[in-house]
Amino acid sequence: RRRMSGEAQPLVTEVFVFPVTSIIVVILLSVCVWIRMHGKTYEQLGICYQKCVHEKQYWRFITGTLSHISIYHLFMNIATLWSLRNMELHYGSLGYLKITFLLLILSVSHYLTILYVCNYLINEAVDPDEDPQPPPSPNRFLDVYSLGYSGVLFGWIAVQSIAIDQKTEIWGLVNGHSI
Repeated sequence: RRRMSGEAQPLVTEVFVFPVTSIIVVILLSVCVWIRMHGKTYEQLGICYQKCVHEKQYWRFITGTLSHISIYHLFMNIATLWSLRNMELHYGSLGYLKITFLLLILSVSHYLTILYVCNYLINEAVDPDEDPQPPPSPNRFLDVYSLGYSGVLFGWIAVQSIAIDQKTEIWGLVNGHSI
């Protein structure tokens, strides 16, 4: 059985010990390079309530999650993903892949729900008879776009803090039995 310690191993060894994590890193990097080469935008790839729910463009769950326009955002996500790689050992590669897909669906669903609730609350809070300011766009939260792997990573941080009775370490900065 492989150790779940924080001991560093050569990168080549790590790639074979954590194959799914390594493949996800390659996919994230490749998608970012493709976006830059083809000049893609948030609107073309991102997660948006209007596009995902009303227009039923469910493919945006995947493209929006795997896409990064900002290099800084990409590398922060990759650093966090790599720091969580021991979860692949804990659940096995197939289990890790299944949970990752579930977290992807849950994180996007959660994000879309928050957008809907915010839109509803803003529209309910504005009384045109009492407020002299022009009302905000009635769909201001339904046309917001999001990109990135952060939602999946926050899900993995929660899973790790609940599932493993060991010190939780993210980027080597947070230590303890839970976050």
